[in-house]
Amino acid sequence: MRTISSPSADRIRDAERDIETSTRRVEEIGQDISTLVPTAGDSFAMTVDGNHHDDRKSAGRALMKEILTLVQLQQEGRVPIASIGGFDLVYEGERFGRGEGYRYQTLLKRTGADHEVDLAVTVTPLGAISRLEHALGGFDEECEGYRHRLEESRRRLASYQSRLGGVFAFSCELADKRRQLAEVEKALASDVQADVAAIGRAA
Repeated sequence: MRTISSPSADRIRDAERDIETSTRRVEEIGQDISTLVPTAGDSFAMTVDGNHHDDRKSAGRALMKEILTLVQLQQEGRVPIASIGGFDLVYEGERFGRGEGYRYQTLLKRTGADHEVDLAVTVTPLGAISRLEHALGGFDEECEGYRHRLEESRRRLASYQSRLGGVFAFSCELADKRRQLAEVEKALASDVQADVAAIGRAA
């Protein structure tokens, strides 16, 4: 007996959702790439709390001082604290556990999604700038990753659709075989009834 497995509706929806997400992210990252202002070498520039810096160490020192101040104040909500490479850096803090605990994160404001950059209070000034520049320098690689994911999702969806077509064709063939069998059984039943009637007349 020939067996054709049918992909579940959930798998098809997952593939379609992945295609939608990957397509959107490729477009959004493309906008980020267009927005990006290079900071490599002597072109480095950063604004912290409204003050311009063109030296990495002084910019990092000002940034970490601002973050430490906000942590000590246990600042809640979102606060813009800096800008670098054409993107704003936002501090976001919140209390938890009946107000006894406190946590924060630092986020690069990007198109369609915020990107967290780990800037713990123990990070050195130059380390903080290095992490920010590393985050800004990964756009091309991130975009390529989503392009690869998009192609994989398209191939997966095409495979599912092809298998569904095979299942449909097999179902049609099976239904036709069942109709033929029903006709044969009906014909056999008619022949049996005719034979019984003939025997009855002969008796």
